[in-house]
Amino acid sequence: MGFIQSLTLDSGLDVPKAYIRAVAISGTVAELEVKVFYYASKAARLDGKPAFQVRTFRFAPSVAPGSTNYHRQFYEWAKGIEEFASAVDDLEP
Repeated sequence: MGFIQSLTLDSGLDVPKAYIRAVAISGTVAELEVKVFYYASKAARLDGKPAFQVRTFRFAPSVAPGSTNYHRQFYEWAKGIEEFASAVDDLEP
C-alpha cells in the first residue's frame, strides 16, 4: 500500500506522481514511529531506484480488539493530515 501524490519540492522541482510508502514501523502501543520513503514514481520504486526523500512520522495506534494492522492505521491517520490530504491510495496485492 502507498500513496500517489503530486509534490513540489523545496527546490521548486515538481514530482507529478510521487509514490509515497511506509517502509518501517517501530515503537510502542503508545506511539509508533513510521519511516516513509518518497520515490519519483511507483515505477521508480519497482525498478529499485532510490527514494529521493525519507521522512519520519509518529502517531498513536489503536490496540483495541479488531483494530486494523499498524500499516493500515498509519495510512488512515496520514490521510487526515494536511500533507497527504490530496493523496490517492495505491492498494497493492
